[in-house]
Amino acid sequence: MGCKQCNKKICDSDRIVCRGFCESAFHMICVKVDVPALDVMGMHPNNFFWMCDECRGGRHFRANRAIKLPFQTFAAFTFTFPF
Repeated sequence: MGCKQCNKKICDSDRIVCRGFCESAFHMICVKVDVPALDVMGMHPNNFFWMCDECRGGRHFRANRAIKLPFQTFAAFTFTFPF
């Protein structure tokens, strides 16, 4: 599977998958996600997850939140790091 940003092959240790509408894979470096951020998401997968810019900014994100939130104990948050 190739990175949606650069179209190059992704190894498992450098992969992050959008949990938005597209569910595409990216290199962590292409989308500026670092290992500590990935660790936080891994420790709390129901509360923190990553979404690509396209899904986070589009109508799909709003629809996704409307469907997911009523069934979860905690609200789902997205966050980005300005690195």
